[in-house]
Amino acid sequence: MTITPTADLVANDWTALSAAAVPFLAAIALFLISPLLTAKVKVAVLTQIAEEAWHLNVPEDKTPPQLTRESVDAYIEYAMDAVQIVPLTLLPVTGGVFAIAAHVPGPIALGYLSIAILAAVAVEAWVLSQPAGKYVSHRFVRYYSVVTATGIASNLLGLAMILIYGP
Repeated sequence: MTITPTADLVANDWTALSAAAVPFLAAIALFLISPLLTAKVKVAVLTQIAEEAWHLNVPEDKTPPQLTRESVDAYIEYAMDAVQIVPLTLLPVTGGVFAIAAHVPGPIALGYLSIAILAAVAVEAWVLSQPAGKYVSHRFVRYYSVVTATGIASNLLGLAMILIYGP
């Protein structure tokens, strides 16, 4: 019979809890900075378009409608959100696997995984069915899109699961 000191049990539980929480915290951090990254991409692309127009001697009033600032902004936000759907799915799945390792009851962890995957698939289907301009007009908070808000909510739910049901 092995006797494990209480301090070792607490340390092991804390390590498991920390490891299980990291994917959720990382995803939340990435989603929170997403608008800043999108803004940087917008500036870079709009600068390149303006430079090309200047080199080609295209007057501003002759810019095609699909290359106006508003259109390009919408296309970039749409594309940035569309590629975030994979992390929206995979980071909660990783967190769910860590949750099982952290002794969160299997039905709770698997239930969370099912909800997270279903939400990601539903968001992906909705985003990809929207024109860029219409999609960009849907915001939950001033800077956060549907994908970003769904990602934050999904990961907060996963984090709550770890904190409530973890060791």
